[in-house]
Amino acid sequence: MKTIIIKGTISPEKSHLGLEFPEYEAIIGETKCDIILNIKDGKLNASVNVYGDYANVDNIASAISSIAHTAIDFESLSSGVPGSIDIHTAQVSEDYTIFPIRKGLPEIADIHNYKFDPNLYESFYHNKNARLALKDFRLSLQDHDNTYFHAYRMLEQIRLYFQTGSTDKAAAWKEMRRNLLVSRESIENVKRGADHQRHGDYIFGEYKERVSVMRYSREVLYRFLLRIHKGQPLSEEEYTII
Repeated sequence: MKTIIIKGTISPEKSHLGLEFPEYEAIIGETKCDIILNIKDGKLNASVNVYGDYANVDNIASAISSIAHTAIDFESLSSGVPGSIDIHTAQVSEDYTIFPIRKGLPEIADIHNYKFDPNLYESFYHNKNARLALKDFRLSLQDHDNTYFHAYRMLEQIRLYFQTGSTDKAAAWKEMRRNLLVSRESIENVKRGADHQRHGDYIFGEYKERVSVMRYSREVLYRFLLRIHKGQPLSEEEYTII
């Protein structure tokens, strides 16, 4: 057994909110855990006894965040002010190993292929579909529990760009695939996960699955922005079908 100490802050502080969660058992991934959690003075502290492999500390920290967010979300019913929890450290008490908590998904970082280009930005910043698609990409990075939901809504927002005049939804999807060189199968893969989440079925994929979905979504989004910039479909000579 290992004990992992997790600390975080609540924003806005909501200092009036003081909660001591009773100890309870949970299964995180496939690992049995005992959790003790409290919120006081705008701080979150959790002690998690892990019976098994504790290598994926991010999954454990994300689970603690989801549990604590339930209390914060409940409080917002009365205050009308949403709150967020920023978990910043996770420490294994026996060997004093401190794990940095990832912000977003640094594994997908790729400055070379997806660099910020002011000229590209100027060509799409006024486009509603581009703005909303970028917003959903941001939300899919932030909301670990609903990555598929936001990623697919991003794809739907891109599809709406091609759904003009008398064009129906099926034709718009086809036009999107043709313009961006995207396969039906890859879109359906994201949709399957999104269907669970948008119908209220909680699925939390493995971290590597989430990374894969976000890399794919990022590539489709970037191709969409390039399509707006170029004003014409992408060329199969330059891009492969994904």
